Amino acid sequence: MSYSEVSCSNPSGGPVFDLSLKEFIECQHNVSVRLYNAIRFADSEDLVPYRTLGEYLNAGPERITQLLRLPSLGRKSVYEFDELATRAAAGFDFAAIRNKYAHGDAGGDVLDVAQIFDISLDAFLIQQPAVSVRLRRAIESAVESGECPFPTVSAYLRSGCGRLNALCKLPNLGARSAREFEALAQAALSNGTIAPPSQLKLNADGFPELESLMQDMFDALDDRQTKLLLDRVESEATLDATAKHFDITRERVRQLEKKAIEALVANFGQAFSEALIAIDTQCRQRGLREITLHAFSELSGSDVMTCGLYFRFLKKFGIDGSETLALCDRVYLYRPADFPPSETWDQRVDEALLDARWPIVFKDFLAHIRDVPRFYVERRLRDRYHAVIVDDAFTQLPRMSARKMCLQVMASTRKPMHLTEIRAGVFKHFGVDLGLHHVTGIVSSHDAITTCAPGTYVRYADLAYSDDLIKAVRLRVYDELEARQVFLSAKVLFERLIGADLAAYPDNFNHYLLLGFAQDDPRFVVKRGNMIGLAGFDIEKTYISLEDEVRNIVLEHGPIEVGDIVARMADTRQLCNDTGVKIILVNSPEVIQVGRRTFDSLHRFFSDRQEYDALVLALRIALLSGTKSVYALADEMAALDLRKASTEVIGSILSAADDVDQAKGMFSICAPDARLQRYQALALARLADGDVDRLRGQLETEFGQEMAEQFIRLDRRWQVAANNPQDSAGGSELDAILADFDL
Repeated sequence: MSYSEVSCSNPSGGPVFDLSLKEFIECQHNVSVRLYNAIRFADSEDLVPYRTLGEYLNAGPERITQLLRLPSLGRKSVYEFDELATRAAAGFDFAAIRNKYAHGDAGGDVLDVAQIFDISLDAFLIQQPAVSVRLRRAIESAVESGECPFPTVSAYLRSGCGRLNALCKLPNLGARSAREFEALAQAALSNGTIAPPSQLKLNADGFPELESLMQDMFDALDDRQTKLLLDRVESEATLDATAKHFDITRERVRQLEKKAIEALVANFGQAFSEALIAIDTQCRQRGLREITLHAFSELSGSDVMTCGLYFRFLKKFGIDGSETLALCDRVYLYRPADFPPSETWDQRVDEALLDARWPIVFKDFLAHIRDVPRFYVERRLRDRYHAVIVDDAFTQLPRMSARKMCLQVMASTRKPMHLTEIRAGVFKHFGVDLGLHHVTGIVSSHDAITTCAPGTYVRYADLAYSDDLIKAVRLRVYDELEARQVFLSAKVLFERLIGADLAAYPDNFNHYLLLGFAQDDPRFVVKRGNMIGLAGFDIEKTYISLEDEVRNIVLEHGPIEVGDIVARMADTRQLCNDTGVKIILVNSPEVIQVGRRTFDSLHRFFSDRQEYDALVLALRIALLSGTKSVYALADEMAALDLRKASTEVIGSILSAADDVDQAKGMFSICAPDARLQRYQALALARLADGDVDRLRGQLETEFGQEMAEQFIRLDRRWQVAANNPQDSAGGSELDAILADFDL
């Protein structure tokens, strides 16, 4: 877009730098609705930080950050505005163009630009060398009936971005014809000249190879195929119209057309591509708008065959190279300009589909990508997304991958979303029930999405952070890790690097966003526990899990309290509380609790391994008689003279045991091993008669003398049996024990 195109809607005719941002955006006819509405709203609320476009352009890189602070303006819209402003600043102002051509400074056979602006739309079209019949008739009819909303071309150009929509409301004039008129008006404004048709056409000698190629092409077909193909391509007739013209069925038309095209592509496909390159090169060198091929006047029934007809043949044949040439959407005009390749069009359609609000309305969807031809949009939606469009409406909405469905749901809200909200949005819009793990895997690995809170994600486009800010944060994190050469938690990095200067950063910036910035940068590695390191680190030497770090601190510095353990880890990670640390210690077989909040190494606390084994066996024997609390077990262990058997030690040992169950502070043995079961059976048989010697003999036979002595020594029931004191009722404590087992 040239500067003159921007300034044409400025009523004062002044330079573009004097326009306000609102006036500048209203001059654009190809701008997103989101950007248009956001700038107008900010201007009405007096929130725009720059009075004119000149101030905006002189602000330097800071202007991006300033615009990002406006309501409803994301990074994509701000970059769109900056691109429009930058491109507009490279040209000249409207007044200079008018003065130049009004005095004939351009030279040659020119028409005063002011005369172009002051004439009616139908008179303007008469002076154009190549105009579609549909556009000419629609404008003439609208002017005659008084329905044309613009009395002159000047009024049309000054009407702002709504002029295309106003033209589309005229009878028999669609969006394609409106864009054709817009291209003609802008071309006249840019050049200030309407040269005679002879200067814009190329005679038949200009492209003899093309003339010969086209003649050979039609010679390869019979007369019926030639006329049918010209009717379908040149006149753009529908299948029904062609069928009536040739008095055959629609299916027969389709069959004949397909057969003819397949034959032509097979025989002339490569030649078409070569001729296409030659045409494109020569037209760009000569600045041509139309190619005239007189040799086909008899075949086509028209005065000339324009390059538009030739390229329509190429598109019909499916030759992709035709999409790289600078043709207007109506393909009657040829302009030397940059024409986007099909990959660019694909990207535009894909981006618009992701930014659209669902359910999609096809007309609104086309309005967001006006520079992509409608036929290409329909083909992309049909071939890539399996959409079905009937009468300008979707009868089947586009189908998307799970990855794009999640991204589209987030784009439709443009705010942070929890995983459950994303899942619900996908089901609402697309009727697909994704698993929560599936959604988590998609958003956590997507380059355009980052985490901002536990289980909550947001698109980078919806963050009020510039690329420079994100790069600066990543650089500071990289420098810190490079200096420390260890993994650090996101909280530690946030407090160390950002905490003191938090006021200089945007609102809601937290350690989760810092974690997300690192996850999306290949220079960083994120491990469990939100630990961040560099990709070049030796993981085995620089990263240690929370469980291993807690255990190593106890093994090295025990006995130690839980609070001291948390304090020792504060240099590398920060914990919300010490509950997790205590759970790790309780479940660790190498650590034992020796106080209310104090833990020690098992090997350090029980320097004698036999003492520990004796305590474990005594606890299991005690639990053979039933469920007991830790306090009851402590009393029994004290009676057995096991001095280190405090309630904390007993609870720690039993909590780590696999064959012991714990419920509401009560312990019970759930699966005693075969040795304990055999001992229990022998002990119960001998407890009835109190014959300890006989039991000892049986145990020595099965387990050996040492083990037999240990069983009897650590079973408090035999101490009771040896003493066997009588109570006032004539019974003994042994009798009470036997009664518990119904003996």
